[in-house]
Amino acid sequence: MMFPDIERARPLLCHAPLCLGPGSFMIFGFCLYAIAKANGIAFQLTSWPMLAVLVAGLAAGYRIKYRSTLSVRFLAAYTVYIVAVFGLLMGTAMFSVWSFIEKPASSKPYLFFVFLYHATILTSLALTFALKLRELKRHPDRRFKNNEYLADTRSFTIDPNCGMTVPPNTLAPATIALTVNLPIALNTYIGENSSAILIVASLYALTFSYVAAVFIGPKLAYLYELYRYERQTGRRFVNREYEKVQALRRTFLLSRLLAKLASFRRAR
Repeated sequence: MMFPDIERARPLLCHAPLCLGPGSFMIFGFCLYAIAKANGIAFQLTSWPMLAVLVAGLAAGYRIKYRSTLSVRFLAAYTVYIVAVFGLLMGTAMFSVWSFIEKPASSKPYLFFVFLYHATILTSLALTFALKLRELKRHPDRRFKNNEYLADTRSFTIDPNCGMTVPPNTLAPATIALTVNLPIALNTYIGENSSAILIVASLYALTFSYVAAVFIGPKLAYLYELYRYERQTGRRFVNREYEKVQALRRTFLLSRLLAKLASFRRAR
């Protein structure tokens, strides 16, 4: 299921400011500290860039909580955030921790591992994105009706609970993910620089590249095709559960306060 229904939207909306504000601040702080230390760069958690991360995260969280349509553009941005933070940034931080703990003679092993890790994640993502995009070019109707959702092109609504079963070919993406990760796994287990941190980082690379290949890449292809259709028609898809989401939002504290303020102004 790609697009959130009301049950999945409930925890997403309730906790978005906390997760994207303080949560992102802690994740970015840990990762950037590790990367900076591995490269000999001074880093302060209380610096202006980190304050900007906190403010931007809170702003994005409150926008999701009170304004987001939970549709194509929101899901695309959310997916890119997941890849950038939990895929690329956290993996780089793991190799950075290895670098300043093991203290290799030169920076070449560290840079090589980081490059190989990024190439692994992005290759897994790009290949399956391209494969799914080619499939959707051959079968355009699957952009709107598949095992993930049902998009109504007349009302421009997306039903997250209704779809047509299309057997996913998970063998090819899984094979791609494991193949492109094989060099880093082999280098970890039989190379000279083998350590527990490298093993953990390699397992993380294997896991996230598999997720990127099987789930994230194909879903980004669906979202890209829906976005292209929105651009062609000049209209935007809306989640069919949007009215339920709006009803949920009216129960939140800020919505209740604004409603009371509006009624007070009308009374005056």
